[in-house]
Amino acid sequence: MQSMGYPMDVDLLFPAPPPEEENFAAIPFFKHLITSQDFFVDAWQVASTLIHPHEVYIPRDLPERFWRHGYGWTPEDVRLILLTRGAIEHPEPAVNPQGNLQLFRYFDSHFNELKSALDRTFCQFSVFFDLGPQYPYHHLETLHEVVVLLSARAVTYLHSGRSAEALEDIIFVWELIHKLDTDRTITASLISESCFIYSIQPLWQGIAAHQWSGPQLAKLQSELNRFDFIESFKKNFLFETLWIANLHATLEVAWMESFISGVMKVGSPVLQKQVLKTEFVLEKLLSKIPMGWIRMNLIHLSKCAFAYADAVYQTEKHLIDPIEVKRKILDIDTTYGDTINPDRFVVAKFKDSLFSLEIPRIAAQGQAYVDMGKIACALESLYLTEKKYPNSLSEDSLQPQSESFPSDVTMGEESYVYQKTSRSFLLYSLAWDKLNNLGQIGETSSGMEDWVWPAADLPVPGDAFFDRKYFSNPLYDHSQ
Repeated sequence: MQSMGYPMDVDLLFPAPPPEEENFAAIPFFKHLITSQDFFVDAWQVASTLIHPHEVYIPRDLPERFWRHGYGWTPEDVRLILLTRGAIEHPEPAVNPQGNLQLFRYFDSHFNELKSALDRTFCQFSVFFDLGPQYPYHHLETLHEVVVLLSARAVTYLHSGRSAEALEDIIFVWELIHKLDTDRTITASLISESCFIYSIQPLWQGIAAHQWSGPQLAKLQSELNRFDFIESFKKNFLFETLWIANLHATLEVAWMESFISGVMKVGSPVLQKQVLKTEFVLEKLLSKIPMGWIRMNLIHLSKCAFAYADAVYQTEKHLIDPIEVKRKILDIDTTYGDTINPDRFVVAKFKDSLFSLEIPRIAAQGQAYVDMGKIACALESLYLTEKKYPNSLSEDSLQPQSESFPSDVTMGEESYVYQKTSRSFLLYSLAWDKLNNLGQIGETSSGMEDWVWPAADLPVPGDAFFDRKYFSNPLYDHSQ
């Protein structure tokens, strides 16, 4: 890895915490969320965590109406978000933009603390660097909740005709996402992508209702240019690989303890009666076994991971090719899946956590929506001047902006699909199956869908989602 230009000095890989007054992650808002670094986590817990798949963060209690399905959040939807996150006031204000803004004041102290700290130079959360990626994720989940609330407040500002304040909240959210992604773990990347998807709600809604001005759209495009999920996922993937490679001593202890405990659990009662202090004897025997094979496993793991990262996250080509991802995972299965070579068999243990189809798919999805957001801003800018959308992305009226439009992140040189509708436009990526499903909106377990920037004139169900039955909990029952 050093020969490939990646520094392996521990002080560079795991730098000392920056001064608290310069560290965004050290503000009081986060301190109660993160367990002290002195908290003990035993080595086997660490090793167990490393072979578990990374889970996508799925927020709960959000409206079913969502921009990805062509729906704008209504004041009722925003109220649902507020009430399920603890913003309660007696008597409850009216369900309208003004009433919702009144409830958002419940979170003002948190918002103000986060905003005032955004200009801090560093953002380094407390992490158990010596034990590996086994640490609380409360700060990531809490930031996700903040992002959802700020996105809902931006929508509320749009409901009130205050697009300047809505723009300010969107940029605030995106700054928080950039801070969050400095956590340098795959989990941080996954939650960053989820945060970004929710942050698009006010962006999409403002474009659908023609509420953004030309300068505001230019600002939004500029801020979207700062997002590169291909690069950030690759960076955090490589960091986590280096992190694991630095754990050889911990892994030796962990697997030794695991082997001993396994023998003790299933060992013969006769053996335990006849041989006194069996655990002590096994520990002595195992301590004499050469452990260099673990280091060889980590060398194979690292070489495999670096080759995988370069093939999957093709930053220069702006490409994450699903076919290449599947090919690389098949290569890993073929080379390491069933081997009994003691220098190599550990690599397969990391397949679910590092070499998965899901992580590159989410990176590609996030980048697709970044790309389509930039294109949508350009299309809306044209609409403001010509009062119509172009017939195609190559139309002369879009020049020279169309020359810089990114290509579909899963397709290489091909552009995103654009269709003009009666009063709006539809954009979509061919997504993970690389098939044109004609802008089909809907998620399936197989991933057979397009990633769609929906048209604003899609039919919307007549029944409001908001219903008091969602607040039958006595906590929300104001009659009591």
